[in-house]
Amino acid sequence: MKTRQETKTTKSDTIVAIASPHGLGGIAIIRISGSSAVTMADAFFCANSGVKLENAEHAKMNYGSFALDGFVEKGYAVVFFAPKSFTGETVVELQVHGGTLIAEKVIEKCKSLGARVADKGEFSKRAFLNGKASLDSLEGMIDMIESESEAELRAAAMLKNGELFRSIEKIESELVDAVSEIEVAIDYPDEVEEFTTIEKVCSASKNATKEIEKLLKTKQAGKLIRNGVKTMIVGKPNVGKSSLLNSILGEDRSIVTDIAGTTRDTIRETFVIDGIKFSLLDTAGIRETNDVIESIGVEKAKKSIAEADLVLFVVDAASDINLEDKQIEKLTNKENTLLVVNKIDSGIKNSVNKFFDEWSGEKVLVSAKTGKEIETVFDKMVKFAKRKSIDGFVVTNERHAAALENAKSSLDKIDEKTNLDVAAFCIKSALDELGKITGKTCSEEVVKRIFERFCVGK
Repeated sequence: MKTRQETKTTKSDTIVAIASPHGLGGIAIIRISGSSAVTMADAFFCANSGVKLENAEHAKMNYGSFALDGFVEKGYAVVFFAPKSFTGETVVELQVHGGTLIAEKVIEKCKSLGARVADKGEFSKRAFLNGKASLDSLEGMIDMIESESEAELRAAAMLKNGELFRSIEKIESELVDAVSEIEVAIDYPDEVEEFTTIEKVCSASKNATKEIEKLLKTKQAGKLIRNGVKTMIVGKPNVGKSSLLNSILGEDRSIVTDIAGTTRDTIRETFVIDGIKFSLLDTAGIRETNDVIESIGVEKAKKSIAEADLVLFVVDAASDINLEDKQIEKLTNKENTLLVVNKIDSGIKNSVNKFFDEWSGEKVLVSAKTGKEIETVFDKMVKFAKRKSIDGFVVTNERHAAALENAKSSLDKIDEKTNLDVAAFCIKSALDELGKITGKTCSEEVVKRIFERFCVGK
């Protein structure tokens, strides 16, 4: 496995790509990075000031003309001289009028001068390889771009801004000190007592483990932020589950009929309330059935209840509570279940009133048909999600969580009876796992997969 230092790029080639969204727009931005970036841009850009880009001020906009094939375009050029650039190499950014064809003409001009079109995420990859950014912070950047909710955006911004990196650095520092203690004890056995050294090592290991555990405790909240609160709508057939789904989404997503068993499979939709992402699933009505296809949907619904973060248990206000309702109740957990009594516009049966009064968890009376109290459903869903939220940094990345788990597992093997060689091996294994998060010890294959998530030009 190679470290970042060992994989540091030695390429001198210059890459180019459109950095702004493709298509019509006010401005198109073309990014050039590499040793020939300035020479290349100077070959077809002429600043109105007469200054060559190689002599231009760092990070200053220069207005001028681009000599392209068949026409002249007016725009701006700005130079970021190495190493004070995103990639660590000299970077030139060109701004022309928006429009795919104009930007492509600039790309073609750069290619004719020796540039090649950048691979996906290659600008960010060069930033990583040149030590301008850690792997975790760049993952935070792409997470910000892909965020679908405010909670995702906040978590991604913290990752990009180095919250996790600083925590890892703190843990690594303590473990490196512990390894140093061991090496001194091994090299000078007559001057250092092994017992004293292992005590210090155990203390350092326990402190590091506590810090790792703090991060891992946020993993569940991170999962909710990343995937959304997995919310299941369950109930017996014809209680209005699909109507509730449509009412929550504000559109006719599910087929609504009076025929029991209309919904035969799980319908999934993602939406955001108060900056929190919910993954909402409408399941088949749970009942005994001889219909093979419907029965598969029923089994899926039963399984989904156990896997859900939040359950919306729907009962029909206008129909008496029966055995099917009771059986579904047994499948739910009051801690994560909201009882939704639907169809209150048709009246409420006495048995339903009794069931509602005896329900010890969160509950609400609604009419999915008219929209009455749907806002209350939203409020209670958000209230549940906020109970699971955590202030501060949250681990949302599964790769990071796995590395933290592995590091903890290595450190857990150290105790007062562990000999120094074994302790050193365990600590170095933990450091290797932590290095995978920041990129210090990450394999080239993992680095490649991460940057493939990025778009061309990023």
